[in-house]
Amino acid sequence: MLKLAEPAGTHVFILAVSPSGWVLAEGLKAGERWPRLPYDSVIRLANGRAEVLVKGRDVEPGGAVADPEGEVVARLETLLRAAPPDGTVEAMAFSVKPK
Repeated sequence: MLKLAEPAGTHVFILAVSPSGWVLAEGLKAGERWPRLPYDSVIRLANGRAEVLVKGRDVEPGGAVADPEGEVVARLETLLRAAPPDGTVEAMAFSVKPK
């Protein structure tokens, strides 16, 4: 079991492979921070579909993103669309609570 405690915030693990070439990460907005997911949120991109598996229960005070899960799903779907037809893209996104 892997227990993440620091840094707190949104973590995204992505596996992107293709036998015909690079899987472009243009959809990830590399220079931008991802929205802070509510604690307990879990989002999965698998089998060509991004979905919220567990919707978090806390609310970010004065949150800049009204629907952080929706924003993360949209970014992962953009990455999926950028992948070659023979590519495989899978991802997990979740939030880590601060100590």
